[in-house]
Amino acid sequence: MIIRDCSRRVGHPSSILNFIIVLIVAVLQITLLVKISNSEYLKFSSLADVRPDVRLPVVSSKEKSSNSSRQFCKFAYKAINHKNLYTKCHACLSQGVQDHILTRIFNTVGTTNQHCVEFGFGYGKGTSDLTMDMFSAKKKITSGLNTHMLIQHGWNHTFFDAIDENEEINLVKAVLSEDNIVLEFQKAGIPANVDYVSIDVDSTDIWLLNGLLKGGHYKPRVISIEYNQNWPASMPVTCSKIWEPWRRRSRIYGTSAAAVHIVAQMHNYTIVEMMHDLDIFLVHNDVLGDTCNNTNELPAWEWLGDGYLGTNVHRTCDEGEAMRRLVDFPLAFEGKTKEASAKAMEYIHELNEYRVQRGEPEFCNMSTSTVLG
Repeated sequence: MIIRDCSRRVGHPSSILNFIIVLIVAVLQITLLVKISNSEYLKFSSLADVRPDVRLPVVSSKEKSSNSSRQFCKFAYKAINHKNLYTKCHACLSQGVQDHILTRIFNTVGTTNQHCVEFGFGYGKGTSDLTMDMFSAKKKITSGLNTHMLIQHGWNHTFFDAIDENEEINLVKAVLSEDNIVLEFQKAGIPANVDYVSIDVDSTDIWLLNGLLKGGHYKPRVISIEYNQNWPASMPVTCSKIWEPWRRRSRIYGTSAAAVHIVAQMHNYTIVEMMHDLDIFLVHNDVLGDTCNNTNELPAWEWLGDGYLGTNVHRTCDEGEAMRRLVDFPLAFEGKTKEASAKAMEYIHELNEYRVQRGEPEFCNMSTSTVLG
């Protein structure tokens, strides 16, 4: 290696010069990578491609299968210290770095119909006043939509909201549930193999995901769903099937990564990426099989979440809300409502004990009689 040779012959002028050149090149490469990671070039160019003059096209899966053989797929970026290597993206239109991740996924697996669906996040006040012109601007809509970048690239889209509707932006008014979500998708004309669905309702997320996939009519190629990182990988906790709005700063919302993994396995999906907060990304196994030659070597979801799962996010946990809303997903899925609620309380008790032993505040202030009763 050049650096090793320089260290052995540090007094030689040419060796010193080579050493300096190597350092300069390394600094320039790092600077270029950081600059590009926050630039416009990441919008439908590969994160693996650090040349700003190269933009990869988004091709259909049919084009991929006819023009190339299966490839080595890499979706996840994590360092040895388990920190996600996606940097903050000031140019992203999504809430976080979802734009980065979706770019990489679709540059790998291609697209079929370029139709995307999003519900449960990002509309906020003034939803009825949104116009398509706003989607053309390089500015986030509220805190950011996962589908905004795709829409700017010409994708068709459908939004759902429980309160508002807006024909101009194709926002459909519907209270989605596990039982009616397939029907609402069909009424909205969404293709069965829709390329991308984004779920983030801070409540019944896992039940909507299961409802969409059960029966096999809808098989989105790529799905993202928000998860609650407070829960370790060993605790498949989720909110119940009854929707409630998120109470600001509450630790009780959405679903655990473990519950997402269970539903993914049930319906033939693989978790391919996990943000350190916010979203988990799933790809249908048929899509992976058609695209990748290393499906058996993709990182396990526990590894993707290592360093994230079980970490504190938000500050409050109300005892009454926890008892009313939290359930163990496997038991709740079997219809064992009482047992599911009791199991969730056991998980909270375990988290409380663990955090007290570490000198940290309790996860949730629960009375002993409540936990054990």
